[in-house]
Amino acid sequence: MSKYGMAIQRADGRWFASPEFTPYVLVSVIDQAIPVGQSSTGLNVQTSVPNGNKALLFHRMVDKKAGIYCQLINGANGYKVINIPAYMSDASAGTTGTFTIRFYIFSNYVAYSPRYGIAFYRNNVMVYCGNCLPLQLKFFTTPNTDPTPNVVKAVMFAFTGLTSNPIPGSSATLTVVSGWGTLPGGAALGAPYQSYSGSGGPSTAKPTLTCLYVETAFYDAYYRQSLGL
Repeated sequence: MSKYGMAIQRADGRWFASPEFTPYVLVSVIDQAIPVGQSSTGLNVQTSVPNGNKALLFHRMVDKKAGIYCQLINGANGYKVINIPAYMSDASAGTTGTFTIRFYIFSNYVAYSPRYGIAFYRNNVMVYCGNCLPLQLKFFTTPNTDPTPNVVKAVMFAFTGLTSNPIPGSSATLTVVSGWGTLPGGAALGAPYQSYSGSGGPSTAKPTLTCLYVETAFYDAYYRQSLGL
């Protein structure tokens, strides 16, 4: 609860924004054409998010069914880049040309401050304003199928590495990749992939993972206004 000033609560009574709390909001939308097929060098897509800020990356396919690996990393010029490694792949985008991905980046700062409206400040820095589009995160659990296949969504790619000892004396390393993609019409695709190295590897059973996503109609309709574009 804020000790001073104005605060915003959700309908369920939870605190949403105040001068003491910074919600994650949409700070960038990027449409990127990706070459079809295997890339020999990979690709870094420049963003406007400072390296020092925390950020969450979601992506969706715009025009073709495809899938990639992607992550936000610190860039050399002080701003984060979307790294698409050399082993990116496409599912059925064809053999030539490009397919388009829309990236949605959420972070803990205000990317554009309008000339009027409500705003929250902390230490003379704006932390939220009425023009912001807040993160509305949703999820479903694998291996269940997408419960809302007709709702256009952007998904978060996830990577987890850990050491597993499922068999006495084993020193195997288990790698789990939640490689979710999307169809242009809405459904989330993909399934967890796991591999291992070392002796006495883990079982082949797939782990239970969560697909994190946002429904994009809200952001697609208002991001230009929100970001001052």
